[in-house]
Amino acid sequence: MTWFLLFSLLAHAVPITSANLGPEVDKLIAQNRTDLAAEQCVLILRDQEKTLGPNHPAVAKTLLIMARVQRARGKPEVAEGMEARARKIAEAVRANPALDTPIPEEKTQSKDIAGITDLVTRAAQLREEGNLPAAQALLEKALQQQQNSIGPRHPQVINTLNWLAVVLDEQGKTEMAEAFRKRAAAIKPRE
Repeated sequence: MTWFLLFSLLAHAVPITSANLGPEVDKLIAQNRTDLAAEQCVLILRDQEKTLGPNHPAVAKTLLIMARVQRARGKPEVAEGMEARARKIAEAVRANPALDTPIPEEKTQSKDIAGITDLVTRAAQLREEGNLPAAQALLEKALQQQQNSIGPRHPQVINTLNWLAVVLDEQGKTEMAEAFRKRAAAIKPRE
């Protein structure tokens, strides 16, 4: 993740999840932050394809959101490819309704994940208020919970590590920040 995108993400205080992807992407497009919107879509799509499979209806929905981003970026040909893939998924589901399976409970945002999202959101607020030690403490807690609940290679873990690096840098703790940055860079997201 480039520094520009990381700082853009930090300025966007609401963590983006599959549940709020559409509205949050629309906000980012309106703010002309299409690079950040595209990156968040890719992270969500990769996670959905891994956990739900490449032909799940939720993947089609994310592809349509990604197509909106690509149109906003002036790339209609890329958008058309995404829309075509989403149509194929929808046609397959219409032909075989059994493919429209509900998302298994363990693959939805559990109460644990919702609690982690709340921690990260509160940490972003504390950072904006200038309470960096409290933001650091919440991010460290969120990181521990993320690693226990969604695994150490999840894109959200990478984002939290990068958030921690920024908060540590802002406190002058550059060596610790660099350690978190290196740790995030070394993680290969699930594919």
